[in-house]
Amino acid sequence: MLTLTRALVRPWRVLILDEATSALDLGTRDRLFELLDEGRADGRSVLFVSHRMDELEILIDRATVQRSGRTIGTVDRAEATPSRLLAMMDGRSESEHQAAATSAPRVLPDRGDAARCRGVALADDAQPFDLAVRRGEILGVAGLDGHGGVPLVETFAGVRSPAQGVVELDRDGAWTSIRGYRRAVDAGIAYVPGKRQEEGLFRTLDVQDNLAMATYRRHARWGLISPSAVTAVVRSQMRRLGVVPDDPSYPITGLSGGNAQKVLVGRWLASDPDLLVLNDPLRGVDIGTKRDFYALLRELTEDGMTVVMLSTEIEELLTSCDRIAVCHDQSVAAVLEDDEMTYDAVLSSMFGQSVERVTTGRLVTTERADA
Repeated sequence: MLTLTRALVRPWRVLILDEATSALDLGTRDRLFELLDEGRADGRSVLFVSHRMDELEILIDRATVQRSGRTIGTVDRAEATPSRLLAMMDGRSESEHQAAATSAPRVLPDRGDAARCRGVALADDAQPFDLAVRRGEILGVAGLDGHGGVPLVETFAGVRSPAQGVVELDRDGAWTSIRGYRRAVDAGIAYVPGKRQEEGLFRTLDVQDNLAMATYRRHARWGLISPSAVTAVVRSQMRRLGVVPDDPSYPITGLSGGNAQKVLVGRWLASDPDLLVLNDPLRGVDIGTKRDFYALLRELTEDGMTVVMLSTEIEELLTSCDRIAVCHDQSVAAVLEDDEMTYDAVLSSMFGQSVERVTTGRLVTTERADA
């Protein structure tokens, strides 16, 4: 809001906004749009960069779509439907996008819970919560920066210890406490970190070593690794995820950001985990790859894998997840499912509006003094 105010208080003729609404609540966003309309009425111009289709429908007069560094085309407001823009963004037909948008939500079989937080507090002064993750579901995690989303997924992965409470994984009907990263990995939990360059990739190694790192022990006997077995797994994962170029000996630093992320995801998929924890896995990945990745997650969960996925993109969570846990004030403020899963509901919960707390597996509406 401060940087927007700094731009708006000066006399301006052209205002350039690059994802300027990503951290705004709905009320502030709508007020910004009113100010932009007032400026446009005075003959001033706005260049508005956004991936949020609902905002484009409200605001724009024309839309220009770019893909892979080149301009695909420009359409006026009447033609700038979500399906048309998405088709221009990834090269698939409008009918394919419309079919995907109208597909019925899947019905999960009741397989019980795969993991759970019991009395977990993410910080010393944070509100404790209970949260169960159902076997075979994709549980999304949303929240503003610094409000507990990253600590929550890191706690599920054993990377971080909660201030209080316990995280447990169901293994053949017995609940196992997850205390520490090594124990989490041994229990069948895989974690894909958010900062792939700093936390995930081995920059001096090639694609094969990066992708196979989590499975070397499986392919070793008497301390000797079977090269043929490793190469077979690596090539299988590369084909499955569409890594380009399809060369296991290629240096990891030579890949694009999206392909490097595929290698990092492939490393942990190759370990065949029971619980896959993803920290904003599709940041910097093109929309076509995103849709293929959503389809892959659905396929994996149909086979019984459970996924916990944090994303900074609300649309991504609404598209790919069965439920969404929303973090606010270092706690889980709401768990949304079915017709509760709307853009406005997620955004409102992120800002502490209409907050519902999770207690003993049930949603309880509470009043907050700071709301």
